[in-house]
Amino acid sequence: MIVTRSPRLVTRCLKLARPSDPGCETRIREVLEGREGIYRVDVLPLRHQVAVTYDLCHLRLVTIEGWLGDAGFSLDVSIIPRLHRQWVHFTEENEANHQAHLPHCCNKPPVNRRTAR
Repeated sequence: MIVTRSPRLVTRCLKLARPSDPGCETRIREVLEGREGIYRVDVLPLRHQVAVTYDLCHLRLVTIEGWLGDAGFSLDVSIIPRLHRQWVHFTEENEANHQAHLPHCCNKPPVNRRTAR
């Protein structure tokens, strides 16, 4: 039996380290759009942020950060954004583990044998 899961969409905002140049928005869109699991990319140049909506069943924020880093974009490393990203990594890992977990057989209620016949 094939189990298909509905997408678990989440939106995360990533703060960039330095102000974006005029071509930054198109480069970010080229890097992220079209990848499997990414549904929407919004670049907010006045706030130096990138808002990404993605499917948690397919990828994690760590992967998106890696793609942006490989393209030459650096994220804000001040204490609050860095702690927030670490917290998101932790919660995403917990959610992924929770979705993959199959309950043990002892968690199922017993079948009443008298009425089951």
